[in-house]
Amino acid sequence: LWNGPSVVFKSTRRCEAGIAWLLPVMAAARGAGSKVPKPIPNRRGRLVERGWTCERFMPGRLFSASELPSIKPGLSKFHNDTAGIVQRPGFASSTDLLRKAQGGNVDLSRMPNAVVEAWRAAWAGQSTGVQAAIHGDLS
Repeated sequence: LWNGPSVVFKSTRRCEAGIAWLLPVMAAARGAGSKVPKPIPNRRGRLVERGWTCERFMPGRLFSASELPSIKPGLSKFHNDTAGIVQRPGFASSTDLLRKAQGGNVDLSRMPNAVVEAWRAAWAGQSTGVQAAIHGDLS
């Protein structure tokens, strides 16, 4: 039985639109079988208040290596269901970063030119298909 906190407050530099952008992405993740918390709006209906967000706490764990193949169908469904969702406000996709130097948490101007050129060359061949939302902490 879990006796820990029921909600989590997280600091954010994202604007209201940037957090609201997550709602259909999170819904697609839930629809694909992932356990994803829902943001909790404040009494005025805002998802961000003075740089803070709130959501229900959900205990979790990392996937073991043997479990990774079992999540492939859910990941495929998630990527199919998020195809066509436009980029988060103020951010840049990998395709955008082939032409731009900044977007969201990325600032390619702070990297050595040779690294940026190598990165862009590697991504140039990968950016011809349908774009979909991804996130780095699916576990």
